[in-house]
Amino acid sequence: MSYLIDSYKQNVSVLLCLASTVPDTRAKRGVRHKIDIILTIFVLALLCDQNDFVRIEDWAKSENEPLKQIMDLPHGIPSHDTFMRVIGALSVESIESLFMQWINVCYPVFSNRLAIDGKTVNGTVRVKDWETNQKEAQKNRVHVVSIFDSEAFQVVRQSIMADKGGEMKSAMDMLSELDLKNKVITGDAGFCNAVLANQIVAQGGDYCLQVKDNQPSLKRGIISHFEKATSEEIHTYVDNKGGHGRIERRECRVISSDLPFYLHDNWKHIRCIIEVQSYQKQKTTGKETTNTRYYISSKPMTAHEASETVRGHWHIETGLHAVLDGTFGEDVCKSRQKRHAQNIVIFRHLVCGILRKHEDKKRMTVSMKRTHCRNDLEYRVDVLNQAFQMVA
Repeated sequence: MSYLIDSYKQNVSVLLCLASTVPDTRAKRGVRHKIDIILTIFVLALLCDQNDFVRIEDWAKSENEPLKQIMDLPHGIPSHDTFMRVIGALSVESIESLFMQWINVCYPVFSNRLAIDGKTVNGTVRVKDWETNQKEAQKNRVHVVSIFDSEAFQVVRQSIMADKGGEMKSAMDMLSELDLKNKVITGDAGFCNAVLANQIVAQGGDYCLQVKDNQPSLKRGIISHFEKATSEEIHTYVDNKGGHGRIERRECRVISSDLPFYLHDNWKHIRCIIEVQSYQKQKTTGKETTNTRYYISSKPMTAHEASETVRGHWHIETGLHAVLDGTFGEDVCKSRQKRHAQNIVIFRHLVCGILRKHEDKKRMTVSMKRTHCRNDLEYRVDVLNQAFQMVA
């Protein structure tokens, strides 16, 4: 047990060190709990499946003895009000800096496929306010753009925004910080923008972007070209997969030669256009759904490569957004103070990354890992050890 506590203390000391870099903006008079103590307990509680401040305080009190052995707690456990006030008072930039310190050490190299997407935290606005004045309520929502490693399932860059209209600029600023050489950047239709695409190519990367009605002439041109193309010009890959109570068929078609001149007017680097036709049938109800999606890519790809690239983009939805909502309760979080809600988003990304970093034979989900961290100190220490061993 002493070895376990020593290992726990060693890993938490790294977290305390990272937390100590966050500037404490509180007035010195009356301060009882140091900023690094508050932030470290907050992260540990999130790791152990606690999603609100009252539960975080209750968990910390139940862990009082182990916590006293690994950190200095002269005034005991902070109250839930203290956690709430401190998290809401810190600048977003300082919390992002803490997150980036960990990312830069633990994920110095990214995979060759990065997905970019935006997310709105809906719970930060009351339903009544939304129904009364949607335009005004939209301004109070928290918006975040993330760059996500589709293979490591890890957020590598994030930008918390005041309004959704700044997504494109945030994406361009974050991409400018990264080495994009030999990497493919995937994005949904909201990021199908010629300026962004040109920046990606200028940085040595490639893009694969979905095309919808927000690019009407481009979409019409792609559809027209597929309708006129011969079977020899179209390369096809069919993927038949089932699971989760449904039958699924995905057909990916790619044209990579003799593209019409109008596709190159604003999109100078297009090397192939992609059409994905999906068919799903629910086994229990017999309900059938079909849809067709279109993409452009600056990288010449086979139909199989295109299918994997398109499918891989949705890891940001299933591996990040769905986890944040389903496991961390992000969309039902009732944080009304904007900075408070913004900072919590970053802490969730950090904790999600810590859990993703942990490798185990059982290949547990993030939800299962949080439960084990709460119930099993040895497992919690192992998670922290894998997350902070490179930092230490």
